[in-house]
Amino acid sequence: FLPGGALWRWMGPAYRRTARPRHRKLFYRSIQRGEETLHVGDAAVFLSTGRPDRPYIGRIVALWEARGAMAVRVKWFYHPEETVPCQEQLQYPGGLFESPHTDENDVQTISHKCEVLPLPQYK
Repeated sequence: FLPGGALWRWMGPAYRRTARPRHRKLFYRSIQRGEETLHVGDAAVFLSTGRPDRPYIGRIVALWEARGAMAVRVKWFYHPEETVPCQEQLQYPGGLFESPHTDENDVQTISHKCEVLPLPQYK
């Protein structure tokens, strides 16, 4: 059991992506936990039982509620060690590769917001 302040909750109004009244998903643009706010488009670290040196990092694509469950669609980043070896060694410690891989997760698996910079902006 987590105290109420330790859980993510919706921030702002809900909206539907379709006019069909039977469509059960209510979409949101933001979530909040304490003083921290995340928006669609932000990058975040996700909870995992895997390797602490390779946290799960993804970009929030969509946030919604369906049948009382809070869900998030995530577009994942990969650590160089998780990819097919490249000919060139990545010269930037902590660097990530953006992938087309997306999936759905429970919103409460989000640990915290992080920042992922494109390479030209990082340099």
